[in-house]
Amino acid sequence: NEPFQMRTRTLEIGLRQENYENTVTQYLAGLRMPIGDTGWRVEGYVSEGRTKIINTQSGNVDLVKLEQLLSAADGGNALCAGGFNPFGANPLSAACRTFLRVDLQPTRDLIQQIGQVYASGDVMDLPAGPLSVVVGAEYRNIESKANPGSGAENISGFTLEDPEDGTSSFKDFFGEALIPLVKDAPFAKTLELNLGYRYSLAEFADKLTGFKSDEDSSSSFKAEINWQPVDILRFRASYQRAVRAPNFEELFAGGNDAPQYFDPCSKGGVLRSGGSAAQVAALCGATGVGDVAGYVQTPGSQLTAYLAGNNQLESERGDTITIGAVFSTPWENQWTERLRGSIDYYNIKVKDAILRPQINRIVADCFNYYGNNPTFSPTYVACNQTLIRGGGDILQLDNRYPGGIYDPVNDAYPFQFTNQGRIETSGIDFQVDYGFDWEWLGLSPSWGGVKANVIISKLFEYKSKSLSSLPLLDTAGTVSYFGAGLGQSFPEWRVTGTAAWTFGDFDVLGRTRYIGKMDNRLSVEFPGETFGGTKGVWYTDVSAGWKATDTVEVRLGVNNAFDKKPPQYSPNVQSGTDPSVFDVVGRRVFAQLRLRF
Repeated sequence: NEPFQMRTRTLEIGLRQENYENTVTQYLAGLRMPIGDTGWRVEGYVSEGRTKIINTQSGNVDLVKLEQLLSAADGGNALCAGGFNPFGANPLSAACRTFLRVDLQPTRDLIQQIGQVYASGDVMDLPAGPLSVVVGAEYRNIESKANPGSGAENISGFTLEDPEDGTSSFKDFFGEALIPLVKDAPFAKTLELNLGYRYSLAEFADKLTGFKSDEDSSSSFKAEINWQPVDILRFRASYQRAVRAPNFEELFAGGNDAPQYFDPCSKGGVLRSGGSAAQVAALCGATGVGDVAGYVQTPGSQLTAYLAGNNQLESERGDTITIGAVFSTPWENQWTERLRGSIDYYNIKVKDAILRPQINRIVADCFNYYGNNPTFSPTYVACNQTLIRGGGDILQLDNRYPGGIYDPVNDAYPFQFTNQGRIETSGIDFQVDYGFDWEWLGLSPSWGGVKANVIISKLFEYKSKSLSSLPLLDTAGTVSYFGAGLGQSFPEWRVTGTAAWTFGDFDVLGRTRYIGKMDNRLSVEFPGETFGGTKGVWYTDVSAGWKATDTVEVRLGVNNAFDKKPPQYSPNVQSGTDPSVFDVVGRRVFAQLRLRF
């Protein structure tokens, strides 16, 4: 009579597949006119965008029917031919596959309405030039409605989404001024200061619960300076304060995450040997591992973490500092006059960041990878009733941190979005442009000319944390894994180079892209453990175009011309790689026809 758990991938039901149908409709109308003879002008516009997303899912399992099969006295034969025997390698019959399989069609409707009006002109003449300003106001209203589909609460397969129906509205007032400070001085050809300020009022409403927030105010501002000491060189620097109000999901929506995770209790991990092995084994037993000595984590296993919105969230704030220079060659000859470039350093810090819980870091914190639980105590906050196991693998992660709330529907303590996060990143961007005409080499002018460009980005750091109790970890130079989020791979080096040869009405374009090598993100989150990373990758694209007329252009090309395969690593984001970074399609040919009216 002892309860036990069985886990399986229901591949016989069919692969989990999503097909998206997106319908976008947009309207825009605007007006631009001078204000009498004042030299000022006023501009305004209104727009509305409507997006409907229909997501057809296949490969889900109906949990109600599954329970009916498991509890049937005859093994389920009366429900579908062959029934369901979970013990052993017993294939499902076609009738039972049809009986269990359920296709869903969750939908999402988005409406965005924007109205903006502003006036611009010169206020006064200063010794270095006119003082120009812009002042205006803007209104934005965003409606979001999600329907997970009939019976979605009874399926297993795709991550379940909760129903949503709410609005976010913003009233903004802004101003910007361009102030010329110096002109044609010995130390400055030009020196300009650009100041900007925006005051925003935000309001949110959840139609499902009837909640409506108070109007929340925030301010953003910037100061930019441009200094050109000589003709060939211009320096620029800026400081900007940006704010981001929480979105609907962070305020109200629920749902769950099911990320891949690493289990320090699994045999082969660095903690299972060494001076603390006995303490680690005791902690593994205390968190629910039955056979500690023989436990091996199930390959590709995931854990569940429930999420909850938080209508008390405040806006997150970001401070950005940039310093850069733009240069062009001083030599007035045909070989150098088209050489120019720029270099920019950036440093961004986001305070009160709203981040999803970083599940693996909570697991790592429990097992003292960050030095917060040196005694490997099972009562430490990241361990105490937080890791829910089924005798072996971690099945669920509960938020038993101070302030955690109980969700009786899922029998869990969900992780609420909070303002405890922090992000710090910095790097350098470098760009060089060059061009020449073949005529310079003695060829006919009909050979045209070449323009080339290279952009190099170096990421110094990308530090983040989602909870105040966790350390700020630097994940620059790491590739993401399933559950850490798309777009979360951060190569230290990126290079993009392009060259275009134009002759008459024809052109040939070549582009190369480089993505630097990366370590696995888990190697940072579990220091000392070994995981697979990726090598550097080059991609090459080529195309040719013909401008048939002033309004018609034809282009043929090949992307990923050398059919470079995406690097494989484990654990990964999807299908052995990260599709949001690497090319998973391979070599492909395209044809494009452009018509201008």
